[in-house]
Amino acid sequence: MSTSNFSPGGLTQPATVPQGGTGQVTLPGGAVLLGNGTSPVGNAAPAALGNVLTDQGSGSNPSFQKPVTASTVTGTLPSIYTATASWANSGLSLNLPAGTWLITGSLWIFNGAVAQGLNFRLYDATAGAVIPNSIGQFYTTSTTQLQGQYAVSCLYTVASGTATINLQAQYINNAGAQIYAGANGTSVINAVRIA
Repeated sequence: MSTSNFSPGGLTQPATVPQGGTGQVTLPGGAVLLGNGTSPVGNAAPAALGNVLTDQGSGSNPSFQKPVTASTVTGTLPSIYTATASWANSGLSLNLPAGTWLITGSLWIFNGAVAQGLNFRLYDATAGAVIPNSIGQFYTTSTTQLQGQYAVSCLYTVASGTATINLQAQYINNAGAQIYAGANGTSVINAVRIA
């Protein structure tokens, strides 16, 4: 008996998925097979050196993509800036491309003027929105000197394009603009792309 015409139980070529086959005559070399219900299997074929198989979400086939690389954007508070009763940009800004960013930082602030305290926040000037969980405050009862620390740690997603993120400040319980200074170059905010 020749194996070329052997067809037990009506097995056809290529064997269908219900028959336990792939439904394909050939499979691409190096491709990753993708289940497709009762339809023939699909595949994700490598396209470029260094790409990784990436989940595209529920209901979509994974595909080979360039891996997300951690990139860091750093902003440093100027040595002197002016805080007012209204929210105003401090001079520290970050330009973040599309992606999910972990924003962390610590600002040490001091001055020699009469003040009660400062509010800080991160503001997406491109979207016109305050970044959630970025608002912080330090407060003093001193009438001669304000000093303290603003610390931030939050996740933020830039959906598309590039977002300009500004550190904004607002003074508390005082009249007239106040001049504040970042201490010894330690007033830095970092953003690390994580996705």
